[in-house]
Amino acid sequence: RGRASAGADGVPSGQACAGRAGAGRGGRFIYLPRPAAVQPDCRNASRAAMLPLDARLTKLPRSSLAPGDIVLDLEQLFAEAAVLDVFLKQKACEWAAASRGCFPVPVDVGGDGHSLHKEFVRWEELAGDPVRAARVNFAKVKLMRRAVEKLYRVYDSDVSCLLDCCRQAIYFERPEDLLACLEAVHRDPSVRVCRVTNRLRPDYDARRTAGYRDVALNLRLDNRETRELCIENHIAELQLLLIPFAHVKTEQGHWHYINWRNVH
Repeated sequence: RGRASAGADGVPSGQACAGRAGAGRGGRFIYLPRPAAVQPDCRNASRAAMLPLDARLTKLPRSSLAPGDIVLDLEQLFAEAAVLDVFLKQKACEWAAASRGCFPVPVDVGGDGHSLHKEFVRWEELAGDPVRAARVNFAKVKLMRRAVEKLYRVYDSDVSCLLDCCRQAIYFERPEDLLACLEAVHRDPSVRVCRVTNRLRPDYDARRTAGYRDVALNLRLDNRETRELCIENHIAELQLLLIPFAHVKTEQGHWHYINWRNVH
């Protein structure tokens, strides 16, 4: 995930280095200072990003990685996710426009300026209303504390297994609209789909996710802009949900799910 290559002085350019500017392709990044004593032990060669995801999740021994391969740390991963978020949000709007996709918009039903619930509105309606479009609750970059929790709980501190730091979600009234979105993503020349998790298939055991279902895509955006920013290999997540499932996917509902998952 992400790109970082070793420079002439042998310091990986994707690693935070005090006062180091011009690292990476074309000198476009300046890496913030970071004490050497805090270097994390959870680095992984990012050439593993080019392997099939199933192979990555088997935790290949580090001895199988060639010297000089690209390395990552959690801070670099989040820096890339923050940049890619802009592009993924734009793409999500394009795919939603092609498939009657919806986004959540807060609704103030109390008249006191506080949003008490949300409604799901098609992007084709929102695009013509800048005021409402500005109120869309797009997904945000994953919280750092949740990433650290996931690293320790699930991934044995392997940062390369985090595939949802940058994520977006599109919501649909009908299954056929969700399928149309999948087709729009497939037609997009900048998209490289790495994995599809279909929790809507009839044989999926929804007890594994406490009844929750969606279609989740792990993908990369590979175009001129992302290549210039060295983020074309960063793997993001796109969730496609039917609106009835989205109604139960609230902050409180997700908190209950996290507690349920932690004891199962």
